[in-house]
Amino acid sequence: MMTKKILRLLVAASTLAGFLVAGGITVNADDASSSSSSSSPVSGTSTTTANVTLNAESFSGDSSDGNTNGLAGGIKLQSVPGFQFGTQTIDTSASEAHYVTANTLAPVTVINPGIATGWNVTVASGPMTSTNGDVLKASNLNLTAGSPTSETTDNNADATANMPTFSNVILNTDGSSGNVPVATAAVKSGLGTWNMPYTNATLNVAQNNLAGTYTSNLTWTLTNAPSGAATTPAS
Repeated sequence: MMTKKILRLLVAASTLAGFLVAGGITVNADDASSSSSSSSPVSGTSTTTANVTLNAESFSGDSSDGNTNGLAGGIKLQSVPGFQFGTQTIDTSASEAHYVTANTLAPVTVINPGIATGWNVTVASGPMTSTNGDVLKASNLNLTAGSPTSETTDNNADATANMPTFSNVILNTDGSSGNVPVATAAVKSGLGTWNMPYTNATLNVAQNNLAGTYTSNLTWTLTNAPSGAATTPAS
């Protein structure tokens, strides 16, 4: 009997020890969870995309000056100026007279709808000839370039990098000047719409010319490259 009682006590003690051990494990696990929740937070990331496909605008129809040839490689020469100097009197008191244009000048406007090639514009003048066939001698048309303006909302750094170079122009009235640079934009520049105004246009006329009405044709050429491969002859 004593032996059985001792065995029962040992079994009971062993069972109690198992409960205590199990309870100890549970307590330790709770402690670990509490410790983890009080540590610094961690982050995980996922990646998505945002995308768009941009197509260059396709132009058709005339430029604003009626010129249907103002397209080059998807870039458009939208407008160019003409110059009217009215009726003047030959000034014999000086070696030459300076006549300022009487009309409001349209800007040189180029629209680049996202073409990376860059572009340039040149102008050439044919001889300024009277109705009698006489050529205006020793004279020139002088164009003063203003600052190009864009219709985009670039910040200053982007606008400067994208801005074309707009140049002063001198055209001899005898037609000898050839293709004179007007404006140029580097590769991946000159994007969007650029308006390039002349702030002044002056016809300088030497006094040793015959009276008459003189006219010259100006040919404005757009090329889809930064610098000048224009081969269109003066009209």
